Amino acid sequence: MKKSLTSVIIVAGGILLAGVLVGLSGVPSDEAGVFTKSTSVIPGIGTTYGYAKYTNSAGSVVITPSNGVTSITFADISSFPAPYNSVVVGWDAITQKEYGTNMLANTVTIPVSTNALTTNDSYKLTVYVLNTPPPPSNGVPIIMSLVQHTN
Repeated sequence: MKKSLTSVIIVAGGILLAGVLVGLSGVPSDEAGVFTKSTSVIPGIGTTYGYAKYTNSAGSVVITPSNGVTSITFADISSFPAPYNSVVVGWDAITQKEYGTNMLANTVTIPVSTNALTTNDSYKLTVYVLNTPPPPSNGVPIIMSLVQHTN
């Protein structure tokens, strides 16, 4: 039976409004990401109209798995009305591998290397919006879920 540590984070205007990040080393409670309206073309995804990502104030990657974690599931659980559509992408800093660009889904599960803590492995997690906003509008809350799976 797999155990999971779950955190729901509400992100808005650069301030973490609510959430408790259980077992996530490297993600202090004062970290935040906001929706930024920006049109770009991303290989494997296509045209996107904005994004929300987790970085610290210096712009560095902030998700570092806890000891014993075998995978991380990251999901966009926003409840924006239609035509809202998003894709979730995860990037492993050690392997340089991107997860989720070929699935075009609002959730992605990323395998965690067995020596993630000793190699300082970390992950960048981004939600890309596929519809022309709004919704969401620039700077509005984005609701995301992080689950760390352990054996």
